[in-house]
Amino acid sequence: MKYLGKNYTKEDILRAVGNISSVAGVRAVKVEGGKADGIRVLEVSAGELSYDVMESRNLDIWNLKYKGIPLNFLSKCGPVNVGLSDRAGMNFLYSVTGGMIYTCGFGNVGGEYADENGVDHFHGKIRFEPADKVKAKAEWKGNDYVVGVGGETREAGLFRTNIALNRTIESVVGEKALTLHDVIENQSYVENPFMLMYHVNCGFPIVDEGSKVYIPTKGYEAMNDEAKKQYENYNFTTAPDDTAVESVYLHKLKKNAKGRSVCATWNPARKLGIMIEFTADTLPNLIEWRCMASGDYVVGMQPTNCHASGRQLEIDRGTLDHIAPFEQRETEIRLTVLDGEGDFKRFLRKFEECTL
Repeated sequence: MKYLGKNYTKEDILRAVGNISSVAGVRAVKVEGGKADGIRVLEVSAGELSYDVMESRNLDIWNLKYKGIPLNFLSKCGPVNVGLSDRAGMNFLYSVTGGMIYTCGFGNVGGEYADENGVDHFHGKIRFEPADKVKAKAEWKGNDYVVGVGGETREAGLFRTNIALNRTIESVVGEKALTLHDVIENQSYVENPFMLMYHVNCGFPIVDEGSKVYIPTKGYEAMNDEAKKQYENYNFTTAPDDTAVESVYLHKLKKNAKGRSVCATWNPARKLGIMIEFTADTLPNLIEWRCMASGDYVVGMQPTNCHASGRQLEIDRGTLDHIAPFEQRETEIRLTVLDGEGDFKRFLRKFEECTL
């Protein structure tokens, strides 16, 4: 086990601490007060890395801190109890937490879609669903101490879909990383549309003037008017701008020989960044959400299997994916904090391996 820059055996660290939970562990809490009132959270402490997993919202990750510094974007409204969330039209913007990672899908990603089965709101339903069968992990594996959370979320309704998501989030103490592994199964007897995006949101101080986004892109498409204006500057950030608006790009990704891709947002002045590695075979695209607006200052690196502009666009383009009855899809995202030039150089080696 690595702690504060030193390697310890299990026996050695337990000689030094009375209870291992002073170093790492998982604690269940319930938020009280404000719009977040009633949200159940699992606080994961993995040494210098800590993060909050929202049991009440699909086991998505709220805050991520490294050495006490928050690294993700958190929106003005912050976490909102699902019961107070208005999902109609653009009103969803009043309950978008942001956070480190939230999940979009399964019937829709992007703009609202409506058909004879009703309305599928912006970015779909799964992010509003509470998790079931939740369990915490804090255990020794040899000299490694592993902490994390697991559980099941379901998008289901009478005469509607029945898609189950089994999620595991784990960290090895001392690795500055977490791994999110999902197994998604269509447990109904009919084929269903299947759209999926992981909204990974980097904030200040990683996002700052002079930061850069690294994406192994085969080619990219501007998905809104602002992105067309900023087309050549897609991977650079500016200082917060009171008049700026969001720009969105769709990247077709290169991958390595193992079917994985990698990207990062890196602040060279602070020598600090976030890298994500993920299964490009199941998530072949990346949506880059770049907003330099004051107060909405964020870079989103969003692995996806779709265009993230709503189901109707997928239908029009003939690209809508479907999941067959009892078919399973597996995805994995590993998020790592880059701390120093050594970490950044290791990222660049992974980046350069993405040639396929």
